[in-house]
Amino acid sequence: MFYIPVILGSTRRNRESVKVATFALNSLHSISGVETGLLDLKELNFPIMEERLRFRDDPPAGRRPGLPETRAGIFR
Repeated sequence: MFYIPVILGSTRRNRESVKVATFALNSLHSISGVETGLLDLKELNFPIMEERLRFRDDPPAGRRPGLPETRAGIFR
């Protein structure tokens, strides 16, 4: 018996990769001798997986979208 996980690596809103992951899961379920499961990184809620702030419609307070970040902070 083989276990093949399907990793859904996109954490963005309106992500399209869910469709591909669902297709892969359904295809793998039809193969005898193969078990599979979905590993969705969005559900794991890693803080490093957040979208870049300049692409968000609702950035956290104190941040303005569109400004580049540096190691020293944000240019104003």
